[in-house]
Amino acid sequence: MKARHPGRCPGCGQAFPKGTQIAWARGEGAWHVACAPEYVKEARSSHTPSPAGSLQGESVPPTKRRRRIRLAPLFWPVAIVAVVVWIVLGSNNSTAPSTPNNAPSYNQTNYAPAGTPTAKCEDGTLSYAANHQGACSYHGGVAVWYR
Repeated sequence: MKARHPGRCPGCGQAFPKGTQIAWARGEGAWHVACAPEYVKEARSSHTPSPAGSLQGESVPPTKRRRRIRLAPLFWPVAIVAVVVWIVLGSNNSTAPSTPNNAPSYNQTNYAPAGTPTAKCEDGTLSYAANHQGACSYHGGVAVWYR
């Protein structure tokens, strides 16, 4: 067989140009005819790939194929889970201002900021609670009631 492309012989390491007479076997590459082992020459004469173990007394180890991890089947399930988590965590439509850990959060039912304060707490904050129950509960209790 003649070389279709220039190459390098694995036996002697010398280059061969395009058109040189070579011995070739699948998985073994192209060799100079003089450098090629017998199993490559046998494969050349029969024009079929040499099976593993074609040498007398010696076996040629089969080439190991690396297993390729396919990521494409994992993409859409992971993307869908990420979108669902983002929607669930991002749907907190709370418009109330954030409060410190020790202060209660007020909503419209027990918070009356438009009027005068209901009480002054022990720590100096003012309470606008609608009724006396729970006023200044996280601020040390009521120091003074205003109404």
